[in-house]
Formats: sequence, structure tokens, C-alpha cells
Amino acid sequence: DNIPGEVAGVLNKVVNHVWDELSQYVKHLLHTKVQTAMTTNLPKALESLSFDPVKCHLGKHPLEFKRIRIDREPQCTSVGSYNNLAIVALFEWDADCEIFLRFKGASLGIEGLRLKGRLVLDLVGLVDKPPFFEGVRAYLNRTPEVEINFGGSGEGLLNMSWVKDRIAKLVTDAISGLLVLPNRFGYAISEKADIFLITAPLSDGILEITAWGASGIAAKETTWLGLGANSSDPYVVLKCGTDTFKSPVVYKNLAPSWDWTASMVIQDSIHQSVVLEVLNDRALGEDDFLGTMRLNVHELMEWGPDQKKTLELLDHSGKATRGTVTLSAAWRPLELDAHGANLRSEGVFFAGVHSASRLPTKPEGTLYWVAVHCSRLIKTFHHHEAKATPHSPTEPKDTAGQGAEQEDSADLEERLAILKKYKMTEADMAAVLQVEPASLHEAMKASDRASKVSKDIEAAKGCVVSWETAFEFLVDSVADAAITFEVMCKEPGKSAKKLGTYQTSGASLRGCENCTEWRTVRVPGTEAMLKVKLGTRVLGQVAAAAPPSGPSSSKNLAD
Repeated sequence: DNIPGEVAGVLNKVVNHVWDELSQYVKHLLHTKVQTAMTTNLPKALESLSFDPVKCHLGKHPLEFKRIRIDREPQCTSVGSYNNLAIVALFEWDADCEIFLRFKGASLGIEGLRLKGRLVLDLVGLVDKPPFFEGVRAYLNRTPEVEINFGGSGEGLLNMSWVKDRIAKLVTDAISGLLVLPNRFGYAISEKADIFLITAPLSDGILEITAWGASGIAAKETTWLGLGANSSDPYVVLKCGTDTFKSPVVYKNLAPSWDWTASMVIQDSIHQSVVLEVLNDRALGEDDFLGTMRLNVHELMEWGPDQKKTLELLDHSGKATRGTVTLSAAWRPLELDAHGANLRSEGVFFAGVHSASRLPTKPEGTLYWVAVHCSRLIKTFHHHEAKATPHSPTEPKDTAGQGAEQEDSADLEERLAILKKYKMTEADMAAVLQVEPASLHEAMKASDRASKVSKDIEAAKGCVVSWETAFEFLVDSVADAAITFEVMCKEPGKSAKKLGTYQTSGASLRGCENCTEWRTVRVPGTEAMLKVKLGTRVLGQVAAAAPPSGPSSSKNLAD
């Protein structure tokens, strides 16, 4: 049910109380991490660009929740069904924020921002003991509405409509890249939680929408004599999450026939929607708006593949004055394959890049990442760049200072002495100490002093980097698809370098429970150990989905 009033009011009071602290936190991030990133990546001519120490805050007007709905929602996983609590909130932020940059005495930035969207907060994996759920994830079900006002030097130019529109698009693209499906933010509460079940649940299925044609649309194209509009060159745009699909243009036609299908991956069939727009193609300037509509995915799933529907196009205010468009929709669910009997079918190959250890130690500032490639991709689907965000090595936790380091060294020396006492081979010693035999040999060869050997052994263990990033690949045969993990690094001032490659196939998951498996593997040609999660789902038959039951049967949270 939609819950206005008290619940939204309570949350808004909480936001009001913590707003100053949140503003200070954002200011700290801008002046530290963002400022450092800017200094590192900008050209030398712009190295003096910095955030204004005063005009850098979220303002006094906090984000406001307008309406909230709370439901229990199931999540199908490879280890059984999860019971989640979904909090869906419509929010608006009419901000008096200031985020200004300074450059050679001039100041320029944002002095007003309006943001509107729908936030979904999932408490994942409800359990009957504290903390009562395994993790939390948050995302936006569609791109938020953004309006920006600029101030400072050059504000007149930046506040021109076409400039503002372009910059607003850059802002919305940045937000979408972080929080709009398929992107999510999440973290684990329970130490035993599977992070990928929280941050990257497998998609629900494939939705194929066919735009057959339209009628009664407005004329926007003038004659060559300029005597008035008598036709249009219409095309269709479909938007779902961060994906956009565009049909071919039908020229000079007010009742176009497209017969065009877009196939899209649906991550969350309960909360996602599809926005349809009909536009007039122009050779010069921006294309003309002809009409729009928004369709909930769970309703499209119920249509069935043989049903065509003619729907009214709306203007931006929601009035039905723009003609009609005829559509059909076909739903194919992604299903678990218990033992791999259907791995020759079309489906999803899931690759979760968790972390790597024993990476070679490089100079400070070196970044490590993993690029993932998959064969047998279905070309009709959008495939996003599969690259874990570059990270620096994880700093070791030192809770006791130098004393703890000395204790660790003494412990390692004691273990090494015991191994030598029983005259173990260097290969067996290396296995016990979890280092490469060659590294142990070099360390022991370099010095007879145990303390020096222990330090060399610790150094030989390399560094650790954590990514916790997942990717999905739509493939025409899961069993025949090969997936490749390229472990990369880039030292400051040098080109990127490939450290090593690990490859496997969908067929290797046959026999694993629900064709899902965690693996920690050595990257061939290196000493690095890569931790990944692999999984699959196969595409089911085209069918109309049953409507959701219970509280989730009504998913519209009124805008």
C-alpha cells in the first residue's frame, strides 16, 4: 500500500536532523577524494582547479520523501528463496546547495538543484535473529529528473537552455551510472552474507516489446516552400533503466508502421518501468516531441505474446492529445537450471569479481582491476562494459601498531623454525606458509637471518584488492560460452599492463548446485589468486506472467 503522512514525515524528520552532518561528509569527500582524483587526472594547465572551501555544501533544504510504500518481496537465489523488505519512496530535493570550483581567481559552480525520482531500499535476507537481515541495497528504478542552476563566472552562458540541458544530461548520466538499474549500491550486514546476492541479484527475465505502428500523430515537417507542417518523420524510443532503444525512422508519415522489436534485460520486474517516446526526426536541431507513455514492466509481462494493445500517447503534462501507438510484449523468464541439463540453451552467464590476493606489490598509486570478456554474446542485447572499477590495494588493518607487526613477524619466524626442524622440503614449507616455492627459495637464499626471511616472505605474499563487482552476459549457449578474466594494473605515469588471464566455460558449472559456484583460482603465469563467483540462468519459454499476489499486486506508487 502507499503510505503517505506519518511514515514519510518521520523519515523526513530523521533526514532534517542529520542533514548538516551529511553536508559536512559530502564536503569532506569533495575536498579529499574527489579533489585528489581531479588533480591526478586533469591536464597540467588545470591542476590549480579546486573546490571552494566556503561555497561547497548541500544547503539548508534537505531531501524530502513524498510517499512511501513498504512490502515484503521474494528474491529467487541459487541457495533458495530470500525474503526481503522493500521500502519504495518517492523523493524530491529542491536544493539551495552550492558546489563551486575555483580556478585562477574565478569561481563557477552549481547554486541550485532540483532532483526528483523513486528510490528503492531493500533489506535483504530477513532472518529471525539480530541484525534480522543479511544486507542492504539501494537503487533508482529509472533515471531521475534533474534541473540545475549555475552561478559565478560565466553563469549567463551556462544558464542558457541548451547548455543547461547538456550539463543536466551529464549529471543524470553520472547518477544513472551509480544508482539506476542495473546499477545498485549495497553492503553486507552479516559476515556470512553472499555480497553478490545483495548487490547484484540475477535478472528476472527478457522483455521483448514490439512497436507495430502509430496513428493520429502531429505533423511537424513543413513543405519545402515553408507553407506549414503537413507531415512528420516519426520514430520510437524505449527507455528502461540505463538502456535506450531506438527504432528506424519512417519518413513523411502520420500513421507510421514500424514493426520493430526491442529486447531488454529486466533486473527487477516489480519496480521497473518502460518509457516510450515518439519523436520527429530532424536533420538539423533537436528532434520534435510527438508523445510519450510510461508502462510498468509487471503489467507488460501479463499481456501475453499474442495480444496487441493500442494505447494513447500523452503530452508532458499527461494529457491524451497525441494520437495512439500499437504495441505487443513477450516475456521470457530467466530460470535456475538445477543440474545443468539445459545449459545448451540461451541464457545468462553471471561473473562476480570479488577480490584478488598475492598481487605483485607495485609503487604507491598503482591501480588494479579485472576486465571480463565473454564469447557467444547475443548481439541484439545491450552489453555494458565489463570492467571492475580500478582500485588501490586494501590497507591492512593495524589495531595494535608496531607491536602487532612484531608479533606477526615472530609468529612467522617460529613457524619457519618448526618447519626447518622437521626437515620439510621448501615446496612443503611454501604450501604451509601460503607463498610460492620460488619466492620462499629466494627469501631463504638471500639471508640466513630468520627475521629477514620472515619480512621477505611477507613481501612475497603481495597485496590484496577487493572489487565486489558483478556482470551478466546474455549468450546463445551457456555451455559453449567462454568467460575470460584479465587481471590488469597501471603504475603512475605508465601504461596499463596485463598481469595474467584466467578462463573458464559455462559447461564447467554443470553438476554444481543450480549451476553456481564460488572459486578461488590461481591466475596462470602469476602468483595472484583470484576469487570469483560464477552462475547461470537459462531463458524459459515465451509466456504471459501471472500477476503478483498479496501486497505486491499493486505496485504503482503515485507520482
